[in-house]
Amino acid sequence: MSYPRFKLRALGAVGCVAALAAVAACSSSGSSSGSASSNSNSGTVTVTKGTTLTVGGTSNSYNQTAGTGTTTVDGTLSGGTTGSAKFTGGKILGAGTVKANTSVGNASGTAVTINVGDSGKAGLLAITGTYTQLATGTMNVSIGGTRVGTQYSQLPVSGVASLGGTLTAASSRTLILILTIPKQRYLGGTRAFRSTTVNT
Repeated sequence: MSYPRFKLRALGAVGCVAALAAVAACSSSGSSSGSASSNSNSGTVTVTKGTTLTVGGTSNSYNQTAGTGTTTVDGTLSGGTTGSAKFTGGKILGAGTVKANTSVGNASGTAVTINVGDSGKAGLLAITGTYTQLATGTMNVSIGGTRVGTQYSQLPVSGVASLGGTLTAASSRTLILILTIPKQRYLGGTRAFRSTTVNT
């Protein structure tokens, strides 16, 4: 059975897409501009749970460039068919899904933050695609128990993950933090780990 899709044009060329009878609840403030091939955010974009923000077409990008820009993803942010999501300024946070090859930070210069979970909370922020964290990128995670998404943060990545920059772990309990790269079976992908600073 197929369901109708609703497309809102409130964010330039980017639309909020929701399936079924759900109302697309995306919001924005500040500056958001788009073209047929990409969207650039320098304000605030919020993708609420149960909604999808899609940059339509093939090979299109979602770009956040401003140091004060914020993208909250509790629903799904999609880079279209083969698009990307690049965060070279500001921060991204949430407990949803980014369906795009995702890059956070820069080789030098402007700092960029990714909070795995909503502000001050543990969460599961999934990346469908590759994930690259560059030298100025900081990943903030929360650790406070053994339940993924509610007591500790997790960033599952379906493709190649290249990690640089800083990892900051906030503990809500007295815990011993052990940083490991678990032995896993990788199907169709590799994981590359670079030197990363760990703050607790």
